[in-house]
Amino acid sequence: QQVAKKDFNTRVIIKSHDEFSEVASSFNEMAVQLGRQFKTLTTIAELDGAILSSLDVKKIVKTLLGRIPVVFPCQGTAITIISEKTGSSGWTYTAKNNPGHDFPAERTNIEPADRQRLEANPETFSLGGREPLPQYVRTLSRQGIPWFQVFPVFLKQELAGIICLGYENPPRLSPEDLNQARQLSDQVGVALSN
Repeated sequence: QQVAKKDFNTRVIIKSHDEFSEVASSFNEMAVQLGRQFKTLTTIAELDGAILSSLDVKKIVKTLLGRIPVVFPCQGTAITIISEKTGSSGWTYTAKNNPGHDFPAERTNIEPADRQRLEANPETFSLGGREPLPQYVRTLSRQGIPWFQVFPVFLKQELAGIICLGYENPPRLSPEDLNQARQLSDQVGVALSN
Protein backbone atom coordinates (compact mmCIF):
# COMPACT_ATOMS: atom_id res chain seq x y z
CA GLN A 1 0.00 0.00 0.00
CA GLN A 2 2.85 2.40 0.81
CA VAL A 3 4.56 1.73 -2.54
CA ALA A 4 1.25 2.35 -4.31
CA LYS A 5 1.17 5.75 -2.55
CA LYS A 6 4.68 6.48 -3.96
CA ASP A 7 6.33 5.96 -0.59
CA PHE A 8 9.35 3.95 -1.68
CA ASN A 9 11.19 4.35 1.64
CA THR A 10 8.96 2.11 3.77
CA ARG A 11 10.57 -1.26 4.48
CA VAL A 12 9.08 -4.62 5.36
CA ILE A 13 10.80 -5.97 8.49
CA ILE A 14 10.58 -9.68 9.25
CA LYS A 15 13.05 -11.35 11.62
CA SER A 16 12.02 -14.97 11.16
CA HIS A 17 15.10 -15.98 9.08
CA ASP A 18 12.99 -18.15 6.78
CA GLU A 19 11.41 -17.76 3.34
CA PHE A 20 9.26 -14.86 4.61
CA SER A 21 12.44 -12.99 5.51
CA GLU A 22 13.79 -13.63 2.01
CA VAL A 23 10.54 -12.36 0.46
CA ALA A 24 10.72 -9.22 2.63
CA SER A 25 14.32 -8.61 1.57
CA SER A 26 13.41 -9.01 -2.12
CA PHE A 27 10.44 -6.71 -1.69
CA ASN A 28 12.60 -4.04 -0.03
CA GLU A 29 15.14 -4.20 -2.85
CA MET A 30 12.32 -3.88 -5.39
CA ALA A 31 11.00 -0.79 -3.56
CA VAL A 32 14.46 0.83 -3.76
CA GLN A 33 14.66 0.15 -7.52
CA LEU A 34 11.12 1.42 -8.09
CA GLY A 35 11.96 4.57 -6.14
CA ARG A 36 15.00 5.27 -8.30
CA GLN A 37 13.10 4.62 -11.51
CA PHE A 38 10.30 6.91 -10.34
CA LYS A 39 12.79 9.69 -9.52
CA THR A 40 14.46 9.29 -12.92
CA LEU A 41 11.14 9.46 -14.76
CA THR A 42 10.11 12.49 -12.68
CA THR A 43 13.38 14.23 -13.54
CA ILE A 44 12.96 13.45 -17.24
CA ALA A 45 9.38 14.77 -17.08
CA GLU A 46 10.60 17.99 -15.41
CA LEU A 47 13.27 18.33 -18.07
CA ASP A 48 10.63 17.84 -20.76
CA GLY A 49 8.57 20.57 -19.08
CA ALA A 50 11.58 22.89 -19.06
CA ILE A 51 12.14 22.18 -22.76
CA LEU A 52 8.50 22.75 -23.71
CA SER A 53 8.07 25.90 -21.64
CA SER A 54 11.38 27.49 -22.59
CA LEU A 55 14.29 27.05 -24.94
CA ASP A 56 16.51 28.76 -22.36
CA VAL A 57 19.61 26.61 -21.80
CA LYS A 58 20.10 28.07 -18.30
CA LYS A 59 16.62 26.92 -17.24
CA ILE A 60 17.35 23.42 -18.52
CA VAL A 61 20.71 23.40 -16.69
CA LYS A 62 19.05 24.66 -13.48
CA THR A 63 16.45 21.87 -13.69
CA LEU A 64 19.18 19.27 -14.15
CA LEU A 65 21.44 20.54 -11.38
CA GLY A 66 18.51 20.63 -9.00
CA ARG A 67 17.22 17.14 -9.82
CA ILE A 68 20.27 14.98 -10.61
CA PRO A 69 21.41 14.65 -6.95
CA VAL A 70 17.91 13.44 -6.01
CA VAL A 71 18.12 10.60 -8.53
CA PHE A 72 21.85 9.86 -8.23
CA PRO A 73 23.15 10.62 -4.72
CA CYS A 74 26.50 12.30 -5.25
CA GLN A 75 28.53 15.04 -3.60
CA GLY A 76 28.51 17.40 -6.60
CA THR A 77 27.29 17.83 -10.14
CA ALA A 78 28.74 19.68 -13.12
CA ILE A 79 27.17 20.29 -16.51
CA THR A 80 29.25 21.68 -19.35
CA ILE A 81 27.52 23.12 -22.41
CA ILE A 82 29.90 23.21 -25.38
CA SER A 83 29.81 26.28 -27.61
CA GLU A 84 28.39 25.38 -31.01
CA LYS A 85 30.67 27.96 -32.65
CA THR A 86 34.01 26.80 -31.28
CA GLY A 87 33.35 23.18 -30.30
CA SER A 88 36.37 23.43 -28.01
CA SER A 89 35.06 25.69 -25.25
CA GLY A 90 31.90 26.30 -23.30
CA TRP A 91 30.47 26.98 -19.87
CA THR A 92 30.48 24.64 -16.88
CA TYR A 93 27.72 25.02 -14.27
CA THR A 94 28.22 23.34 -10.90
CA ALA A 95 26.27 22.41 -7.78
CA LYS A 96 27.79 20.85 -4.68
CA ASN A 97 25.91 18.86 -1.99
CA ASN A 98 22.71 20.81 -1.31
CA PRO A 99 22.26 22.90 -4.47
CA GLY A 100 20.71 26.34 -4.15
CA HIS A 101 19.06 28.42 -6.83
CA ASP A 102 22.17 30.08 -8.27
CA PHE A 103 24.69 27.84 -9.96
CA PRO A 104 28.13 29.31 -10.64
CA ALA A 105 29.31 29.16 -14.25
CA GLU A 106 32.91 29.03 -15.37
CA ARG A 107 34.40 29.34 -18.85
CA THR A 108 35.81 25.96 -19.85
CA ASN A 109 38.21 24.84 -22.57
CA ILE A 110 38.05 21.30 -23.89
CA GLU A 111 41.60 20.18 -24.63
CA PRO A 112 42.16 17.82 -27.60
CA ALA A 113 43.16 14.92 -25.29
CA ASP A 114 40.00 15.45 -23.20
CA ARG A 115 37.83 15.53 -26.33
CA GLN A 116 39.47 12.33 -27.54
CA ARG A 117 38.66 10.56 -24.26
CA LEU A 118 35.05 11.79 -24.34
CA GLU A 119 34.63 10.60 -27.94
CA ALA A 120 36.30 7.25 -27.20
CA ASN A 121 33.88 6.67 -24.29
CA PRO A 122 30.52 7.97 -25.54
CA GLU A 123 28.47 6.11 -22.90
CA THR A 124 30.33 6.90 -19.67
CA PHE A 125 33.68 6.66 -17.89
CA SER A 126 35.21 7.33 -14.46
CA LEU A 127 38.10 9.61 -13.69
CA GLY A 128 39.89 10.93 -10.64
CA GLY A 129 42.47 9.97 -8.09
CA ARG A 130 45.94 11.07 -9.10
CA GLU A 131 45.31 11.50 -12.81
CA PRO A 132 45.30 15.05 -14.24
CA LEU A 133 41.73 16.35 -14.27
CA PRO A 134 40.14 18.10 -17.25
CA GLN A 135 38.89 21.67 -16.91
CA TYR A 136 35.24 20.62 -16.92
CA VAL A 137 35.61 19.06 -13.42
CA ARG A 138 38.11 21.49 -11.90
CA THR A 139 35.49 23.61 -10.10
CA LEU A 140 34.24 20.56 -8.21
CA SER A 141 37.79 19.34 -7.70
CA ARG A 142 38.73 22.66 -6.06
CA GLN A 143 35.79 22.08 -3.68
CA GLY A 144 37.35 18.81 -2.51
CA ILE A 145 35.65 16.29 -4.82
CA PRO A 146 38.27 13.89 -6.26
CA TRP A 147 36.27 11.29 -8.27
CA PHE A 148 33.88 11.66 -11.18
CA GLN A 149 31.51 9.64 -13.35
CA VAL A 150 31.36 11.36 -16.75
CA PHE A 151 28.50 11.19 -19.29
CA PRO A 152 29.26 12.85 -22.65
CA VAL A 153 26.31 14.34 -24.54
CA PHE A 154 26.39 14.20 -28.34
CA LEU A 155 24.26 15.87 -31.00
CA LYS A 156 24.57 14.46 -34.49
CA GLN A 157 27.80 12.78 -33.40
CA GLU A 158 29.29 16.10 -32.22
CA LEU A 159 30.15 16.73 -28.57
CA ALA A 160 27.51 19.14 -27.22
CA GLY A 161 27.80 18.76 -23.46
CA ILE A 162 29.17 16.83 -20.51
CA ILE A 163 27.41 15.73 -17.33
CA CYS A 164 29.66 14.87 -14.37
CA LEU A 165 28.67 13.34 -11.06
CA GLY A 166 31.23 14.02 -8.32
CA TYR A 167 32.08 11.62 -5.49
CA GLU A 168 34.33 11.58 -2.43
CA ASN A 169 35.26 7.95 -3.20
CA PRO A 170 35.59 6.08 -6.52
CA PRO A 171 32.06 5.82 -7.98
CA ARG A 172 30.41 2.41 -7.89
CA LEU A 173 27.22 2.81 -9.86
CA SER A 174 25.19 -0.27 -10.71
CA PRO A 175 24.47 -1.07 -14.37
CA GLU A 176 20.92 0.13 -13.73
CA ASP A 177 22.19 3.46 -12.33
CA LEU A 178 24.49 3.91 -15.32
CA ASN A 179 21.62 3.14 -17.71
CA GLN A 180 19.33 5.67 -16.01
CA ALA A 181 22.05 8.34 -16.02
CA ARG A 182 22.65 7.62 -19.70
CA GLN A 183 18.91 8.07 -20.39
CA LEU A 184 19.05 11.42 -18.64
CA SER A 185 22.12 12.42 -20.67
CA ASP A 186 20.36 11.47 -23.90
CA GLN A 187 17.42 13.63 -22.82
CA VAL A 188 19.83 16.53 -22.35
CA GLY A 189 20.93 15.95 -25.95
CA VAL A 190 17.30 16.30 -27.06
CA ALA A 191 16.98 19.50 -25.00
CA LEU A 192 20.11 21.00 -26.56
CA SER A 193 18.93 19.99 -30.01
CA ASN A 194 15.70 21.89 -29.47
